[in-house]
Amino acid sequence: MKPEGDQAPRVLGVVLAGGRSSRFGADKALTVVGGTRLLDRTVAVLDSVCDDVVVVSSRPEHDVVGVPRIPDIRPEKGPLGGMEAAFAHARERGIPAVLVLACDLPAVDSALLRRLVSGLAEAPAVSVGRDGPPGFEPLCAIYRTSCLEPLKALLDEGRLQARGLFERVGGQLLPGPSPRLPNLNEPHDLQVWSAGTGIPSRTGPIVVCVIGKKKSGKTTTVVGLVSELVARGREVVTVKHGHGFVLDHEGRDSWRHRHEGGAARVVMAGPDEFAVVGRWGPRDGGVEPALETLVHRFAGDAEIVVAEGFKATGYPCIEVYRAAAHPRPLFGDPELGHPDRWLAVLTDEEGFDPGCVVLDIDAPERFQVLADLVEALA
Repeated sequence: MKPEGDQAPRVLGVVLAGGRSSRFGADKALTVVGGTRLLDRTVAVLDSVCDDVVVVSSRPEHDVVGVPRIPDIRPEKGPLGGMEAAFAHARERGIPAVLVLACDLPAVDSALLRRLVSGLAEAPAVSVGRDGPPGFEPLCAIYRTSCLEPLKALLDEGRLQARGLFERVGGQLLPGPSPRLPNLNEPHDLQVWSAGTGIPSRTGPIVVCVIGKKKSGKTTTVVGLVSELVARGREVVTVKHGHGFVLDHEGRDSWRHRHEGGAARVVMAGPDEFAVVGRWGPRDGGVEPALETLVHRFAGDAEIVVAEGFKATGYPCIEVYRAAAHPRPLFGDPELGHPDRWLAVLTDEEGFDPGCVVLDIDAPERFQVLADLVEALA
């Protein structure tokens, strides 16, 4: 709660926790950082500054003891939809200002939030500046509840970007240097932030992708790496992208469960083995979901997941590059993410220097070195 005697206007702290986290592959609000969920971390930092705090989410798993949880008025409208519910709640309670903070901004501290509250003055909204477009962070900002009408107008127009509200009401930037506020949009973002701060984090298993062009040796690398990790006592699950594979046959009991009974998924269990057979359903849009979703749904209890392929993800990767067969590596392709994703490159090209670990593609110790790099991600 805000310290007594503070002369600033009453402020409602708002935790935005209802996002889909589709790129992250797991619920960001429930991700544990330094032993604390991001949701609880965000509640705590707002509670140190604001008169009251609410969590905007429709999910029961986002309940926090002693903190009201309110749903969106208009579901599936992104952060702006959550802000509408929060602004309306504040207005009903006669609170003139709302301090909004998304739960995927872990670098925000109480000092920064106090600067935002103090900087409101006569402005309709105040946000912190940041590098890159749009030049400010609309989900770490304080707004007057008078912004509710322009917010509703944006939603009525079908405009769902939170930046649109700040721009429409003529929000101002907080004076002074802009803080560094990393967004945790992908698993790699969390790993980079955690490594930079020294704060341990865990959203699930370690996930590493072994990537490379066709016939580069990806499968050999996966098998060797997994074998080494298993020999070290690690429980490893692999994910392999395939085309046209058949795991179930017409007429079998499991086939009838799906094709005659309509089951979305069949789990076949035996004394020594099990298998899961199914099809992508309506919640996946009828198409193959992202690797993040596959890991979360089918391999969440593993220690380590090694995926063969899936090059365009945010996960750390190991590239197998045969210069004798391919004119250029995948490394450096801007569509495949930041170069920091690359843990190592196995290659037959002498002098290749991507700035990460480089191993000879046939070096006998390569799998031990790769396993060391993977375990270091823990």
